[in-house]
This record gives sequence, C-alpha cells and structure tokens, in this order.
Amino acid sequence: MALTDTRPETGTDATSVAPSVVPSPLTIFGSGDHKAVGTFYVLAALVFGIAGWIATALASAHIVGSGSFLSETAGTQLLQTSKIGLILLVIVPLFLGIATYIVPLQVGASTVAFPRAAAAAMWTWLLSSGVFVVASFIEGGFGGVRAKSVSLTLLALGGLIVALLLGTVCVLTTAITLRTPGMTLDRVPMFTFSMLVGGAIWMLTLPVLFANLLLIWVDHRYGGSTVFAASEIQFAQVSWITHQPQIYAFLIPGLGIVADVVATLTGARLGKRNLLLTAIG
Repeated sequence: MALTDTRPETGTDATSVAPSVVPSPLTIFGSGDHKAVGTFYVLAALVFGIAGWIATALASAHIVGSGSFLSETAGTQLLQTSKIGLILLVIVPLFLGIATYIVPLQVGASTVAFPRAAAAAMWTWLLSSGVFVVASFIEGGFGGVRAKSVSLTLLALGGLIVALLLGTVCVLTTAITLRTPGMTLDRVPMFTFSMLVGGAIWMLTLPVLFANLLLIWVDHRYGGSTVFAASEIQFAQVSWITHQPQIYAFLIPGLGIVADVVATLTGARLGKRNLLLTAIG
C-alpha cells in the first residue's frame, strides 16, 4: 500500500471564518453592545405595540358596542392602560432603541456612553413593562379593584420612567461628548439632533410624571389626607402625557428620522438645514 507524499488540504480557509451569531437575551445580559440593546428595545416595543393595538380595539369596541363582553370598569381601565402603554411601552422606547443603535454610528462613537447603564436601562424597562401588563390584568391599573395590584401598577410605572430616563441620559451624553473631532452640534445628523431636543424635553417632563405617580402611590398606600389616590381621578392626574402638547415632545425624533430618510433617498444634502434645525428645536 503506497503512501502519498502530500497530505490533502484540510480546508482551513473555509472554516477559519466564524459564522455570525445572532444576539440573544442571554448573550447580551450585562453586555453594553449598543446595537443589541437598541435592537431589543425596538423588537419589544413593536410587540407591546401590537398588544396595545389589540387592547385599544377591544376597549373601543366595548365603548361603541353593546358592552356585553366587558364590564364598565374593565373597559375603562383597559382604555386607560392602553393609552399609557402606548407612550411608555411603545413610542418612547421605540425611538430610544433606534437612538441607542444609530446615534453612536452617526456621531462616530465606538459605542454608546455608559454602555452598561444603557443595558441596565433596557432590562429594567423590559421587566417593568412585564410587571405593568401583569398588574393591569389582575385588577390593577388606575382605579383598580385590588389595592395591591394598583400599588404594583404604580411601582411598575415608576420603574418604566426611571429606565427610560437612564437610557435617554446615555443617548444624550453620546451625542454631546462622544462626537468625532470637528463635528459641532449644528452639524450632527438630523436624527441625532432631534433626539437631543426630544430627549431634553423627556428629561424635563418624565420626572413630573414620576412625581404624580409618587403622590398617588403614597396616598394610596398610606391613606394620606389628600385625594390623589381617589380611583376616579388617578388617571386624570397622569393623562396629560397622552395629550397635546406633551405627545408632540415624544414624536420629535420622528422628524429627524424623516429628514435623514429623505436625504438618504435623494442622495443630496437637505436644503435650508438651519431652518430645519430651528423647526425641530
């Protein structure tokens, strides 16, 4: 039996390139990869958006229909929960996720500022969102029947606000301090600028919402002399975030997305850029 002098090729070139790995919740737990964090924000917000749309449709059908499949209290609570959820579980985290992914790339940063804090904010938001949904289904929510479920709802909303504020701080810090040399604030891409404006307003208004929730929770939990925890006015104290002009503040980043998409599709710089910057902020 003859032996060959040369060995067959083992195909090292073909196996040297490792396949790309799709990030999973376990792989990014504790990681500060801004792309993975932003992606999970967006995916989770879209899932909550679909659930919120279904809840809104059920509540609307109950109001305009015969109202036979939901009690009056349940229908009202479902509508109120869907309104709050649309803001804190869909719109704000959706834009925040896009910003966490895109802003570092637009300003030339290697990652988002405070990457571990950004990841912690995302996980806190996700956990608080789940608690908020569960508490709403066990007769919690604003004006709920079970006192402990109402307290759980208020605590979950507080966690949502803290998480969104922390994530916003990371994005704003990235846009302000991690820009590539020579890039001034008036030269950043439109989406980054819109996040600076919108995020600054969020930083001013979301703490007010947190204070409203704190007053309701203290009065509800300890039975103070005020009437903040009265079931019929609980939602009225926080419903301002779903109305004008606050709703416009949450949608400001959408203007930046539209401007950047138009510039990309046309392949030309936007005319009257300073006018657009003034219109946004």
